[in-house]
Amino acid sequence: MVLYLPGMHMNGELPLMDARYDIRLYLAQAGVTAWGLDWRTHAVPPDAPPAALATVGGWTRNQFVSDAAWALRFVNGADPGPLFVMGFSFGAGVAYRLASQADLPVAGLVILDGAVDAAPVPEGGPVIDVAGGRLSWPDRAQLLDAAVADPGGASPVPGAPTAGQALADVLWSAPSFGGRGGLSAASDGVSDITVVARLLRSYDRWWPRATLAAGAPKPPRKPLPLLAFASGNLGPQWVTSVKASAHAFGGDRAVVREVPRHGHLDVLVAKDAAHLVFEPTRAWLTSLIGR
Repeated sequence: MVLYLPGMHMNGELPLMDARYDIRLYLAQAGVTAWGLDWRTHAVPPDAPPAALATVGGWTRNQFVSDAAWALRFVNGADPGPLFVMGFSFGAGVAYRLASQADLPVAGLVILDGAVDAAPVPEGGPVIDVAGGRLSWPDRAQLLDAAVADPGGASPVPGAPTAGQALADVLWSAPSFGGRGGLSAASDGVSDITVVARLLRSYDRWWPRATLAAGAPKPPRKPLPLLAFASGNLGPQWVTSVKASAHAFGGDRAVVREVPRHGHLDVLVAKDAAHLVFEPTRAWLTSLIGR
C-alpha cells in the first residue's frame, strides 16, 4: 500500500482521471492500494474571513506531521500489509518526518521532487495565497478555466496570444521556483498545458506560512528503502539537495533519478511522467514486495 502526501495548496482529490497523469491511478491499476490525504487547508474556503485565516496562519508544520501520522496509523489499521509513504514537494518533507519516528509503520519512502528542508521562512503574512503576487485569485481562476476550455483561445491575461501560452509563460517564469521552467516546462512541450491547468485548478487557496519553519528531522537508525525523483529545471543545487536527503534516510541503497528538462509539476503530469516516474515506481515497489 501507498499513502500519498500532496504538496502545498494540494489535496487528496483526483483532478485528472487518467492514469497517465496521476501516479495514484497508475499504481492502483497495477494492484497497489493507494491512499491520499487532504491537508487540513482543504476545509478552508477561498473566501474565508480574516478571523478564519488568522486561525489557519497558526497551523504549524508539526500539526501537519501529526495529521499525516494519524492517517498513516489509520491506513495501517485498515490493512497491516507493507505501507510505503509517497510525498510530493511539501508532502515529501512530511514523509521524511514520519520516517524519523520509530513508532510509525513506514516500510519505505517514494520521494517526488522533495527534500529534507530547513530553509528560512520567506517574509510575508501568516497565510500564503496560491494566486501569488502576479495574479489575483479571480484572475488566476479565469486563466485556468480558459486554458482548460480552449488553450488556443484568447488569453484573459494581456500580453499573450492565447490562454495556454499565457499560463505556460506564468509557470515558466515563476520566481519562487527560479524561473527557467522550474515550476513547469509546459511552454517547451514537456507537459500538456491543459493537463497542468486542471491540476492547478484543484488547488486550495490558503496555506499557513508557519509550516515552512522547521528544523531538519533526524534520519532513522536503520536506512529505509527509498526511491526519489528530482526535477532538473530547478537546478543542480536542488538536485543535490534531493540526493543528500535521500541518502541520509535511505543510505547507499537509496535510488535517486533525475528528470532532466522537467519542472516541479512536470514530475507529476508530464507527457512522459508515466514512463520516467510512474513505471519506475511501480517496478521498484514490486521488486521490494517480491523480496
